[in-house]
Amino acid sequence: MLEIEELQGFSYLRFILKCPNKFTSLIAPTLRNLPVTYRVFCLLIGLLFLWMNSLHTQNQRISFENLGMKEGLPSVNVFDIIQDQQGYIWLSTLNGLVKYDGYTFKTFRKDAKDSVGLSPVGRSFTTSLLAKDGTIWVSTLTSGFSHLDPYTERFINFPNPPKEEGEAEFARTYLVKEDAKGRIWMFEIDVPTRRARVKNYDPETDSVSIFEVGHAFTGRITIKSTFQRFLVEDQDGGIWVHDPENGVFKYDDEKQEFLLALAVGEEAAIKGNTQQIIVDRDNLLWIATDQGVQVYDIENQRWIQDKLGEQELSFVHSLYQDQ
Repeated sequence: MLEIEELQGFSYLRFILKCPNKFTSLIAPTLRNLPVTYRVFCLLIGLLFLWMNSLHTQNQRISFENLGMKEGLPSVNVFDIIQDQQGYIWLSTLNGLVKYDGYTFKTFRKDAKDSVGLSPVGRSFTTSLLAKDGTIWVSTLTSGFSHLDPYTERFINFPNPPKEEGEAEFARTYLVKEDAKGRIWMFEIDVPTRRARVKNYDPETDSVSIFEVGHAFTGRITIKSTFQRFLVEDQDGGIWVHDPENGVFKYDDEKQEFLLALAVGEEAAIKGNTQQIIVDRDNLLWIATDQGVQVYDIENQRWIQDKLGEQELSFVHSLYQDQ
């Protein structure tokens, strides 16, 4: 423990440099008890330190290195970026899935002649997801999704099934998350109608399932974060999806379908069209709507209106919990 009374002369300088945040609260109140010479010296040193720190902050510059097609990138349209456990950067681009080692680019695209898993399911990629086991999932604009082992660079492909005549073409796929059970959740979009449905891959059964939840997107459908607003997992592993016009659905593991849990409407639990849902650290479900915010206690299955007090909110688009 550093005692104030033991500080003499240059001991003040060492303490200021080592503990600048404590100087004002710990040292300054004691200066009045010291000789004038010490007080003036410590004050000058403190001011000098603050000036040097301010000058250093002002001179800090953020530099960027631009990487484009001239450097080997196959497309300047990059929709998603992740880093694998080896440190390599993977970019989902309009013209291939790209691996970047800090010096060179390696591009992976669909190869019709490939029969051993050396190429992904398509050419144009939308999103990527790093799984807990270190493998990578990637999705495409028109072809489906792929599972990549970054160590062997081998792919397992999940192509979209053939479209039936008169059927909507849910071709564009966006990955959202891996849940506690290792299932991969995603949305697939029919671009002309902007309709969406939920899809998942279950590694336990090695199967793909599709769920209709009545989605119609009004935002940009080229951004991964758009879809992360619609599907969340609670602390008990429950999967929740919201639809702006109908409400919030919860996945029933036994029935293997989404059931409407919280409906939208004047007489229903949710008073406005939903915009986003998040689950906080207390396992509470927060729902942003065009008429404010509502909070639902998942464990006790009840609304918590006193969490917000008197709201003066109208249209709430986004929610975020800080540290």
